[in-house]
Amino acid sequence: MTNYQEEPSLLEVRQWKEQCRLERVQLTDEQYLKKLKEVTAKLKAEYHLNCPAVTLSATKS
Repeated sequence: MTNYQEEPSLLEVRQWKEQCRLERVQLTDEQYLKKLKEVTAKLKAEYHLNCPAVTLSATKS
C-alpha cells in the first residue's frame, strides 16, 4: 500500500465539500434551489455580474 500525503489545499477543498454536503442534506430540493438563487443574486449584485440565463433544452440528433 502506498503512503500518500495530500496537499494542504486539497485537504481544505475536501473539508469544504463535506461542509457543503452536510448543509445540503438538511434542506429539501426546493429550499436548496431557493438558497442557491439567493446566493447567486447576492454575488451578481456584489460583483456587478451580468450572466445570461441558461436553460436545459433537448438536443437535435
